Amino acid sequence: MSTLNDIIKALSNPNVNMVGVYGTDGIGKTTLARAVAEHAEYKMLFDVVAFAEVFEVPDIRRIQGEIADKLGLTFHEESVTERARKLHKCLKQKKQEEQEEQKEQKKNNDLKKLKEKKESKKEKEEKEQEKILLKIVVRLQQKIAVRPLQKFELGILQEIAARLLQEIAVRLLPKVVLVLLYNIWSKENHLSM
Repeated sequence: MSTLNDIIKALSNPNVNMVGVYGTDGIGKTTLARAVAEHAEYKMLFDVVAFAEVFEVPDIRRIQGEIADKLGLTFHEESVTERARKLHKCLKQKKQEEQEEQKEQKKNNDLKKLKEKKESKKEKEEKEQEKILLKIVVRLQQKIAVRPLQKFELGILQEIAARLLQEIAVRLLPKVVLVLLYNIWSKENHLSM
């Protein structure tokens, strides 16, 4: 499996155009090549994956036919040269289409990033303006007269302000358990008690 991964990794390198697999007869070179083709096709690593065995005396027409099948081409020409031209033209056209698609994707990504940046800026401004509703829940150990609990609408609490609020509550109400409940949770708003 590591040889398969090594070959896939090598094929994924844009500077590598050809990978050679060698070894003694019957060791599994063709099986490995098929596995590479299947893996590349399954993982969609390439737009087109064509597999054609080339024997000692190559059958060019068969090889052209197998590649053409994967490209969705049908040959009406009989000459090997015309078939080669048609394959070349089709592959060149696919490459141009891919490049145009990549340009369009890049353009769309740039527009998307610009939109996200604009939305992010707007959300950040809204969050800065947003206030946190802070509720203080107290539990007293003794029954004492306390004015009814109220809700305080505060801006985003800084840690110092939150500790100060806790200190005030503790001084005003001895033996109080103080629980702060936020409607927005973030590291900046977290109090360690």
